[in-house]
Amino acid sequence: MATTHPRLPHDTTRPPACSWRGLLVDSARTFWPVPTMELLLTVMARYRFNVLHWHLTDNTGWRMHVPGYPMLTAIGGNIPRQPSDWYDPECAPGRKGSWRLTPAHSTQGFYSDANIRHLVNFAAARDIRIVPEISIPSHAGAAIRAYPHLGNPTLVNKAAQGVNETLWPSAASLSFVEAVFHHACSLFPSPTIHIGGASTDWGPWESDLSLMRAGLTSGAAIERLFIDRALRTLHFHGRRAAAWDSFTRTYPTPPPGTTLLAHRPGNTGRQAAESSGAPWILADAEILTLSHPGRTNSPLEPAHALFDDLTQALHGERLKGVEAVAWSSSVTTPDLLFYHLLPRLIVVAEAAWHGEDALPWDKLAPLVEHEMAHLRHTIPYWNPQRLR
Repeated sequence: MATTHPRLPHDTTRPPACSWRGLLVDSARTFWPVPTMELLLTVMARYRFNVLHWHLTDNTGWRMHVPGYPMLTAIGGNIPRQPSDWYDPECAPGRKGSWRLTPAHSTQGFYSDANIRHLVNFAAARDIRIVPEISIPSHAGAAIRAYPHLGNPTLVNKAAQGVNETLWPSAASLSFVEAVFHHACSLFPSPTIHIGGASTDWGPWESDLSLMRAGLTSGAAIERLFIDRALRTLHFHGRRAAAWDSFTRTYPTPPPGTTLLAHRPGNTGRQAAESSGAPWILADAEILTLSHPGRTNSPLEPAHALFDDLTQALHGERLKGVEAVAWSSSVTTPDLLFYHLLPRLIVVAEAAWHGEDALPWDKLAPLVEHEMAHLRHTIPYWNPQRLR
């Protein structure tokens, strides 16, 4: 990407309002090749983002090698994309049913240890640290496809149908968790590793009489088995955990050192994070999910709306930062990814750096337009006119 001096954030000689200025990139649902990841990091660096939250595992894909578990990438890294016509045409006219236009390889692949170390170094050279996310105990469907014994034993034959998606409490599953986080710590020097913590359906655990007879009397107690094993492994390596705000369902007061990401929309996530006593990052799904199918990036009105919502939401005694989110359920090609991210990512950058001192919209909008004129010539950017 050509290097012209960016005009935003508008004054980087001042210290940033947010110490965590992040972007979540979802490689689990769509496998983004290394060159695309490099381009994302280059764009992030241009606008002074300093955290890449890398979503590497989910029900739809497992993208990281783990010693002793070769099927994670052989099977979990090659799950076909499920056909879906869910795509709001207002977001990208003509892209309804975009899965049909998706390259077959978009859900096939994984990052070797060498790939990951390269990207960690590439990011570090641009003052960005990569925070990997390995989701436990839920959103583990790809791992369970590869190793069905890690999931619900009554659903072994249903793993391929997307039913068996939560780790089952067993010695094998706990050893698996430990191995995964040991290896993550060997690859990523970040002091923070994201452990997921999204809401888990406790029903299958709590309805299993054998678990109850073994003294595992609640879903919360079972979930803590997995989380505690992950935390113990992280602490062994001198690391801390990050988790989604729904983590407070299991730990109303999170273990010391935990950072929460307030992702549930509106006041739900923010209140859960703020009342927990832990430091937290604003990642409100309603405001900051840039890949949401109902939102468009052209013209500038959605960026203006995001800017107004974000500047009003950036408050909290323990608030440490802001994170934009780019899920890849319906975002399947690099040009569509950048179409979603921009220009709203630039607006997030201004708010994250300057907080309440961000430029007013009438002064910000021309600078955003100037940046977009530059970026459209230097990055892949989907043009709706092509399908008309």
